[in-house]
Amino acid sequence: RSQAVKEVTELVSRGYPEFGLPRIPFPVRVISAPPPRLRAANTAADREMDVLGFDPMTDSLFPVGTEAVLPILPLRNSVLFPASVVPVNVGRSRSVRLIEEACNQERPTLGVLAQRKPETEDPTFEELHAIGTIARVLKVIRLGSGNYSVVLQGIGRMRMAEGLERHPYLQARVERLPEPLIVDP
Repeated sequence: RSQAVKEVTELVSRGYPEFGLPRIPFPVRVISAPPPRLRAANTAADREMDVLGFDPMTDSLFPVGTEAVLPILPLRNSVLFPASVVPVNVGRSRSVRLIEEACNQERPTLGVLAQRKPETEDPTFEELHAIGTIARVLKVIRLGSGNYSVVLQGIGRMRMAEGLERHPYLQARVERLPEPLIVDP
């Protein structure tokens, strides 16, 4: 496990130049086990999961089946998947407001939903797909007045249970969805 932790830490620390992402300027610590499909049977991470009753990598925000209220970032022409790290350009007024408020939090977390029609400038809850991704904001870069590049890390799948607020930005009650278990033969 220690070799895997070193490899992940090195990979995340160096950045992803092939995707246009710069090196992350803060220390990176791997604080949890890899997903179950990547683990060998009966490892220390499996025992940790058995003792805790949950996987600390994916269940640290809130457990599967529970609900929480999260700000919603609508995406046009793209989808964020769990366990992926993606840069997103933000320029719409509601989304800019969401990102500016998220910058004031220690570990900002939000819901990311794809729009049904990318040409919609100010989507309502009905114009968003109900299934999306819970994401953590890793880095925010100000590009100019009212434009940001935001690096998001997908944490887990979610379903929008109820749209709550549209002002100053979208907020919804979301339910954490279980990840399908993939077992290698």
